[in-house]
This record gives sequence, C-alpha cells and structure tokens, in this order.
Amino acid sequence: MSKIDGGVRYYTKAKIVYEFGFPQDYTVCVYCPFCYKGSTEKFRCGITGEYLPFAQTERGQRCPAEIQEERTDEH
Repeated sequence: MSKIDGGVRYYTKAKIVYEFGFPQDYTVCVYCPFCYKGSTEKFRCGITGEYLPFAQTERGQRCPAEIQEERTDEH
C-alpha cells in the first residue's frame, strides 16, 4: 500500500452488513457487540463513535441497527 502524500483527495466508500442477536427483547446498546467502555469508563459505540450515557436502557441516537421482528428461540 502506498503512502498518502499531500492529503486525501477523496474517499472510496464501503458498506458492511453484519447480523447479530440481542438477548430476548433487550435491544439496548449494552448488549450490542459493538458497544464498549472506553478509557474514560463511559460506554461508546464502535460503529458511530457516539458516547452512550444510557447504554443500559436505550440505543444511541445514531444507532444504525435495524431491529427485525424475527425471533430465534434457542434452548
């Protein structure tokens, strides 16, 4: 890969589709695999970079997750 000299002239966009499951109906950030505690001990989204003050009770305002009605019951 070559070095970027003189700054970035443009970006090539990419999109990732990643499917995961929330436990039961707990569709809040703390149960998302992209939610983590940063160095400040505050929850943060690994996708949007958004700080999540209510990670245990709701999803972030910029959350890109599309909640589906489909359930998978595993015993």
